[in-house]
Amino acid sequence: MTHVLLEASCLVRRCVGVEVIGEVLRLSASGVGARGCAARLGRSWETVRGWLRAGRRNAVVAVAVVTGVLVEVDRLAPAPTSAGNVLGDLVEVVGLLGRAVAGRFGLVVSPWAVVSVVTGGLLLGEGLRVG
Repeated sequence: MTHVLLEASCLVRRCVGVEVIGEVLRLSASGVGARGCAARLGRSWETVRGWLRAGRRNAVVAVAVVTGVLVEVDRLAPAPTSAGNVLGDLVEVVGLLGRAVAGRFGLVVSPWAVVSVVTGGLLLGEGLRVG
């Protein structure tokens, strides 16, 4: 078995940084379709569609994982509000975690990079689990 260490800016089996993928998820959560996201970010719509499918597949588990870390970082963090769609819920809790990490540790880091770390790079990957 081969082991590889990923930078916080990377996701497993993705050749694009988590910031780009996070922006696609954010745009989609706000109502932009796959083709619109692709056009805005200069990516193929097929690739973006794949990211969105994987993001939707993993969103509920990712929200649970990220919310658990949020509570560990800041027990007084505001509760995530429902955005009405799974990607919106994910984007909401990612923003809350980013603010909590900045507040607790004084770090200015990408909230998507934090999520990459807490999901083990599996935000869009097979095998993302709670616990």
